[in-house]
Amino acid sequence: MVGAEFRNPNGLPCTVSILVVDPIYLGRPSNTDARRAEIARALGRVMARVGYERASIVAIAREAGIAPGLVHYHFSSKSEVLVALVRELVSGARRRIDARLATADNPAAKLDAFIDALLARGEDVPASAVSCWALVGAEAVTQPEVRAQYAAFIGELARELAGLLARACQAEGRSGEGSKAMAGAMVATIEGYFALAAAAADVIPRGSASAMARHMARGLVLAQPARSK
Repeated sequence: MVGAEFRNPNGLPCTVSILVVDPIYLGRPSNTDARRAEIARALGRVMARVGYERASIVAIAREAGIAPGLVHYHFSSKSEVLVALVRELVSGARRRIDARLATADNPAAKLDAFIDALLARGEDVPASAVSCWALVGAEAVTQPEVRAQYAAFIGELARELAGLLARACQAEGRSGEGSKAMAGAMVATIEGYFALAAAAADVIPRGSASAMARHMARGLVLAQPARSK
């Protein structure tokens, strides 16, 4: 704040205060988005342990290391936190997909990379994310906002997989006309793995999901009829 002096229409001196804003300050991002993301991830960790219904605002706040009032400050309801969590999970999955696809150099490798990004376990996949995504799918049945986010991402996966499968078929001299149906089958397989990992993990040998899904995709590609000359 600085002062500036001038004379009014009557010739009398006046002093006004002028607010000077530091342009560097204007460029600093608010911590609101970071705090919202932190709260959403805390819900995910709580959900992985006790489910959505038992994930109270108090439990979420405790997991995030903040007061419950701060959760209410950033979110109007627990369902709004869940919608934010879905966005966080989708963003994380998208980053993994893009990173792995960038290292693949042929259609078969890109198909494998896509599946690995969703099912392979690694340091870039939080342990709670697997169970959490299965629970998100369950909540999508009854919560319209969650369903919209969930369905949009599943649709995106199916379309991208269809393209990858079509190109893999082309590389093998196979028809890619069935790529949409193949993609639907693969998305169902991937989502089924998430559901089992959350509810009956012992059914799936540890570390086998990605390898088996890759073999399934490969089998679907090779089962397509030869492409017409």
